[in-house]
Amino acid sequence: MWEFSSNACSDSYAGTAAFSELETQALNRVMQQYASSMVLYLAVHTYGDMILYPYGYAWPFIPVSNQAAHIALGEQARSAVTAVGGPLYVVGNSAEILYTATGCSDDYAAGVIGSRFAFTLELTGGGSTGFDLPASQIMAVASQTFQIFRTMANNA
Repeated sequence: MWEFSSNACSDSYAGTAAFSELETQALNRVMQQYASSMVLYLAVHTYGDMILYPYGYAWPFIPVSNQAAHIALGEQARSAVTAVGGPLYVVGNSAEILYTATGCSDDYAAGVIGSRFAFTLELTGGGSTGFDLPASQIMAVASQTFQIFRTMANNA
């Protein structure tokens, strides 16, 4: 399980409470504003070549109600990436494929906002730590990521 830090300068700082930070407050306002029309929510992270769907807060994992549809859309997006020479993304539940984590925006989008589809994309990594993609690879990864966006937007 991912460990959160109480240090506000840490990459894994979870805040003092739900929506305690300005960034999460802003994201929540936008999500609430468009909740009635939100069909697809995508959180974009690095790294790992994964297309992850909710729910990731518990193990054994609790599947999203339309799990089969999430898997199908994720597999369509994976096929679109490989068709342009990109890596073979893994499609699956975030708690099952990666690790359990609380406070994830895709869980919130699906479970509270009611978005029909919600995913976290773990894009291709690189560099010395995986998180620092070399400049020479940015265009290729951006092009591959666009295929995910297009496929999901057109089929959600």
